[in-house]
Formats: sequence, C-alpha cells, structure tokens
Amino acid sequence: MEKTEQAFPADSKGDVQSELDERLVELTSLFEVTQRLDASLGLKSILDHVLLTAMGKMLIGKGLILLSRDGINFTVETSKGIMEKRLDSLTFALDSAPSKSLLVEDAAVGKEAWITALQELGIVLVLPMRAGKRTMGLVCFGPKPTGYNYQSAEIDFLSSLTNIAGTSVHNGLVVEQLRIVNKRLDRKIQELNTLFDIGKELNSSLNPRKILQLLTYAVMGQMAINRSLILVFREHRIEHSIAQGLKDVDVETIDGRLLQRLTLISEPMSIREKRGLGELRRWGLSYVVPMRHQGATRGIIGLGERMYGGPYTLDELEFLSTLANQGMIAIENAHLFEEALEKERLEEELSIASRIQQGLLPKSIPPVEGFDLAGLNIPSKQVGGDYYDFISLHQTKVAIAIADVSGKGAPAALLIANLQASLRTLAGENKPLSEIMSIVNNLAVRNTDIDKFITAVYGVLDVEEKTFAYSNAGHNPPFLVRGDGAQELLDRGGLVLGMMRDVPYEEGMVRLRPNDQIVMFTDGVTEAMNSKEEEFGEEGLLRTIREDTSLSAEALGQKIVQRVKAFAAKGQQQDDITLVILKYLGESRRT
Repeated sequence: MEKTEQAFPADSKGDVQSELDERLVELTSLFEVTQRLDASLGLKSILDHVLLTAMGKMLIGKGLILLSRDGINFTVETSKGIMEKRLDSLTFALDSAPSKSLLVEDAAVGKEAWITALQELGIVLVLPMRAGKRTMGLVCFGPKPTGYNYQSAEIDFLSSLTNIAGTSVHNGLVVEQLRIVNKRLDRKIQELNTLFDIGKELNSSLNPRKILQLLTYAVMGQMAINRSLILVFREHRIEHSIAQGLKDVDVETIDGRLLQRLTLISEPMSIREKRGLGELRRWGLSYVVPMRHQGATRGIIGLGERMYGGPYTLDELEFLSTLANQGMIAIENAHLFEEALEKERLEEELSIASRIQQGLLPKSIPPVEGFDLAGLNIPSKQVGGDYYDFISLHQTKVAIAIADVSGKGAPAALLIANLQASLRTLAGENKPLSEIMSIVNNLAVRNTDIDKFITAVYGVLDVEEKTFAYSNAGHNPPFLVRGDGAQELLDRGGLVLGMMRDVPYEEGMVRLRPNDQIVMFTDGVTEAMNSKEEEFGEEGLLRTIREDTSLSAEALGQKIVQRVKAFAAKGQQQDDITLVILKYLGESRRT
C-alpha cells in the first residue's frame, strides 16, 4: 500500500515556523548576551547591557535595576526612560525580597511601600536577579508599547535573561568589592608611608615647640584645612599650645572645667552639638582628635572646617588619631630626653659636690696625749651638707668642729668649703670662741641666700687644762657622758649661722674627768627612721653610748653607725651620718 504525506493547513505551518524563528532569535540573543556579559567585569556595563537588551527586544520604554549589597537594602543602580530626579534617594529595605517574577498590579493589593513607589514610577513587571538562593537584585520594566500585558513567553525570556545576568552581576559585585578593598589598601599604604615620613620628622626633633609646628603643618596639609589648634596637658594645666588660622585665641582663658572635659575625650568627635565645648566652637573649630599616651588623653588637636567642604571620613579620622598619638609620643620622648639631661646634669653636680665634700674632711686626726679622738662621715645617696674637722692650734690645743648645712648638692658643698676656710683662718688668731662664731655668722649672711643656713658646734680642747670650751650655733647639742654615767648637753651658744647679722654668741666650757666622753653628731643619726616612721632618737644614741664605756672612740663611732643602719634596715638612709667622738683616757692611760 502506498504511503502518502499527511497534509497540514498552510496557516498552521506558518504559525509554528514563526514561533520557532522567534525562539531562535531569543536563544541567539541570550547567547550573545551571555558572551557579552562574560567578557565584561564592569558592574555598570553589565547592568546597562541587560536593561538595554531587554528593552530593545521588547521595545519597552522604561526600566531600572535595583541592587542590594547587603541582602536587605535595594538601591537603584541604573535606569532608562525615567527622570533621575524621581530616583533620588530611592532605596528599599526588604527583609524578604521576591524570589520569582511578579506583576506590580497584582502585588499592589497589599500596598507595600516599595511596590507603591515602583507603581508610581510606571513599573509593571519585577523580575528577581538571583545568585544561588539569594536575591541580589530586582530588574523592573515599564509597560509594553502595545498596551498589552506581558505574555508568559515574554516573561520567560526576560527571566532567562535576568538569570543569565545573575552570575555576571555577582562577579561584578565581587570585582567592585575587590576594587574598593584595593583602593582602600592603596590609600592605607599611602597613609602609612605618610605617617612614616611624618613620624621620622617628628622624632628627629627633641624640641616640643618644633614638634607641634611639624604636627600642625602635617595635619593642615593632609586634611586641607586652614584652622587648627593643638593643646598638650600635663598635671591639669596646658603645657604646650600652638594655634594656626584662629583669631583671638587665648589658651589662658581655658578654665579647669573645659580642660577636664578635653581630657575625657578618647576618640575623634564632632563638637558641633557637644555641651561645654562652646569656647572651641567660637574659635572656629568643628572636630577634636585626642592625643593619647599610655591609655590617657594628654592633648587634643582641634580641626576647622575643610576648605573644600564635606565632613571628615572615618578613614581620615583614624589617620588623624594615629598621627596625633605619634605626635604625643614624640613630645613625651622630648620630655624624657630633657629629664635624662637634667638627671645627668644633677648626677654630675652631685659627683662634683661629693668630691668637694670628701676633700674637705680631715685626712688624719692629730694625736693628742691622754685623749682618744675619732671622726667619721657616712654619706647618703644624695650629697648632704655634713662636715667635721680637727685643727691643730699648737701642741696643747686642738680645735674641733662639726656642722650641718641646709640643702644638698654643690651649693651645700660650696657652703661647707666657705665655712671650713673661715674656721681655719680664724682658729689661729687666738680670738674668743664667741667672737669667732659671730664673724663666721656675718660671713655666712653675706655669702649665702636667706634660705641657706648652717648649724655648727665649734670648740677647743685644752690638753693641759683638761677642758673643752665650745659655742653651739643651733646644732644638735653634743652629749657629755661622764665616766659614772651622768650626762650633760653642750647647748651654750646662739642662733644658727647665716640667718641674720651681728648675732651674739655665748661660750660654754666643761672640765673633763677620766673616761668622760663627748659625742657630737648630726641629725642623720637621731632622725634615722625605720619602716614604722619611728626615729632612732637621742635616747637610742645615749643607750648605745652607755652600753660599753671601754670602747675606743673609733669603735664607739662604728657601733653607733651599725645601730643606726640596723634600725633603719628596711628604710633608706635619707641623710649623712656624721660623728665626732672625744674620749678622755686619764693621766694613767696616756700614750
């Protein structure tokens, strides 16, 4: 049986062929779009191509694309056929973005704000642009020029186009983010290089004023401002300041309350609305950046408005914070250097004073028949003003002196030298002790400031007469401890030396018996203090003297020093320990 070809109506064949041709064109368009999108990494270029392809294919007059970078806020990235003024600040926050296409007319029933806004712009179709399971964009179109609704095949084509674009848009977002990161990284590298260069300049100077000038120029140049103020605090006062471009600025008018508020600022801040900072606003400042060191705000940088307008960005404020802290470190380093120099100068002065003081002490003690003499000086860490001396007058007389000068260091040592020269000159003139002390006093008044004075005991031992004549100028009264244990204080004399002119002085004299001891001392002995802030005291000294009367003068002196140091073992020796001991051995024990 012969087969015959089945015949189809001519118009039906034409419709099928037309639909096939249309599908082929759509596939070709999608293929071309895919190639074009894959070749581009520019986000704006990708979005514009998607929009123009769809609008050109459908002859649509309006379209826009909303994009979200955080998954919630959708912002217009590109648009066609819509006035830009109508799109200004058009942003939607969508907790649940659509995951499939929707017709605005159907969705407008719920009256959601974003749907209503799109409807007012003339949008009738919304298609989600997805990457994986996340809607990252919305592609929106206006009505077709024919006035007919979008057909299913047209929506399918547009959905396919949107889906194809999704991957490219995602890649474009990644590239955009990389560019932002790279741009920020480049800016950070530039900032670091700038900070490094500025830091080298700041640390190259040890002058706080110059450091502040360098810091001011760096801040004003980097931020393009013409007004700035830098304040540096120390111990609740302004130590350094520098103003540039400000009129009628007087940092002396900054009161304690404002200064306290400034020390509480721990991060950069705008001062436009801050209470208590009106003085800074009146000077034309708008921002304050703290200068911090070791967790505390030690200064501030006040900034005026930028010459080209606009606020300070977070990156700029972070840069300024780092720069401010770098400047504060440079200033602290300058202070430390100054302190080190001052310490070195003081140490050198103390070394010189120590050499002067030790050089003034007697190198040996003259031998005296029938008497045992000893003198010792234990200096503290600081050079004090203690002094003792033995001066041979002739074979039967010896002048003995002990003194304590107010103050420490080179001034005290020089005053001791002056005292020694005066006593040694006057000792050989056979004048009464009261007259000698009066002359020395007038010399001290003439050669010293009013805040400097000397306490002293000056006496003469007469070997033949067995007497000790003395005059006490405000010094700790020496102890005369008799062989039988009785005690006397050698307190006859007058006012301390150097206080006022023409002061009268008295003279005292004691006759010595065998085993009598005279112990002269400075306040470094009796005022030595233990950890409980208790003093060794005169009673402690007397107990030590009376414990063993058989000790030699040298041995007794060493024992007193040991007792004092043991008493203040956990404390610190605050003053020199100086002792002069005179012991009468008696006729039978002459050497």
